[in-house]
Amino acid sequence: MEIINSTKIGYKSEFAILIISSDKYADIWPIFFYCLRKNWPDCTFPVYLGTNNLVYQDSMLTSTILSGEDQDWSTSLISILDQIKEKYLLVILEDFIITSRVSNDEIISHFCYMYENTINHMHFSEIGLPYDFELNSIYGIYEKGAPYRANVFGFWKKDCLTAILQYGESPWDFEIMGSYRSSGWNNFLSIKNSPFRIINILKKGSYMPASIKECESIDIKLSFEKRRLLNSEKYFKYFIREKYFKYINKIPWKYRVNLMNYLRKALVSY
Repeated sequence: MEIINSTKIGYKSEFAILIISSDKYADIWPIFFYCLRKNWPDCTFPVYLGTNNLVYQDSMLTSTILSGEDQDWSTSLISILDQIKEKYLLVILEDFIITSRVSNDEIISHFCYMYENTINHMHFSEIGLPYDFELNSIYGIYEKGAPYRANVFGFWKKDCLTAILQYGESPWDFEIMGSYRSSGWNNFLSIKNSPFRIINILKKGSYMPASIKECESIDIKLSFEKRRLLNSEKYFKYFIREKYFKYINKIPWKYRVNLMNYLRKALVSY
């Protein structure tokens, strides 16, 4: 993609990185920030860690933003967003470990594209959610009504993210229901070639077996003092769900939605 010269950007102060977490994942923070320092040493953006009550210190961190006692995921996130002055955010979850080199100028380019084209959200194509049609050589676009149109991980215009959040939801609830609520907002995109690679190391608070192997291959040491390996039964269920999810998403979403609406009507009984 075309890289924008960061020295010519007068509005770069509008951009920041937000790592969403909670105190119960504090043991993951050293791993996350070790990989962030290693793979993004020239990061020029403010970096915020959003959590409950624990303050964390790291050379990459601008500050820890506290939401107070954990009520639920979305309530905490709304409180965190209210304390951030920047208007555009790259949002990353604390268990999404960055494993490839990050180009600071490429991230600036994506932020600038959002700023200049009134884009509300962009997530990465590698998460397995095909976009509806091509916008240009770099981005695809999601139509209004598309399932999983909203994904926590990715670039967000803060006002849009705040508007479609709803108190009492988990991140999984948000990605389903928030996608429906996002229909009032235009310009939800997918970046065709992800700016960097991540390993999602946790599922329901436990280490994923496949992720452990990946971490070992790139010399990332995981601690088992506070976390266990996801048991084989739960991992098998997760594996099957992931395969099903990838398969079903190959079917155009409008056909899936029409089928589900038909089945709901057909199965209603009084």
